Amino acid sequence: MFPADCYGPHKLALMTRALDAAWHEIESTARKSADEASALRRVMALKIMAAVKEGEWDLGCLTRVALRTISDLY
Repeated sequence: MFPADCYGPHKLALMTRALDAAWHEIESTARKSADEASALRRVMALKIMAAVKEGEWDLGCLTRVALRTISDLY
């Protein structure tokens, strides 16, 4: 049995797609070192996870949540 806050395969796939879509949009303009890029992706993923935990399931909305991370940080 999984804990109530565990992400199942459908949620994991959705979160991965949102993160990949957001990263694809900024990847060419994100002139960061490998460590900075990794840290940025991690923060984006955490924002997506928080949105899903709050009940968001729309791929476009989750992608925008991740992209807002950029404007929040820079």
